[in-house]
Amino acid sequence: MGKLDVGVGDEFPVDEPPEKPEAGSPQDDCRQHYESWQRHRDEWGARKNAWKADLHAWRDGFRAEMRDPETRQRFRENFERRFGARTIVWPPSFLMRVAIAIGLLVLAIAALPLMFLFGLVALCVFMFAAGRRHRDYSTPQQ
Repeated sequence: MGKLDVGVGDEFPVDEPPEKPEAGSPQDDCRQHYESWQRHRDEWGARKNAWKADLHAWRDGFRAEMRDPETRQRFRENFERRFGARTIVWPPSFLMRVAIAIGLLVLAIAALPLMFLFGLVALCVFMFAAGRRHRDYSTPQQ
């Protein structure tokens, strides 16, 4: 501690311990509030940890239950009873095959200009590389 606001020659108690606050003083009120906050925080933390433990126990039990083949079969039967059997049929019907063929044709037509562009770029790179390879710059040109 420094001797701020202490006149010259006044004694300043640096090494003496601070006096205990009286009951009802602002420091005592603050300490009581802080201790009640700590108790509340600890209680809340204990409730939170208990809730997490319950959640993890339920999750582990559910996972173990769903790994059981009989439970999975009951789950599938219940699902099919409520929502019907699976609707994905393979191989697809004739109309679905026609729709897939038309979709692939449209995709090929859309990709055709890109393939031509890629071929043109590849041809230009090849022609440039082939034309530069056969010139010999070490001897003078005639």
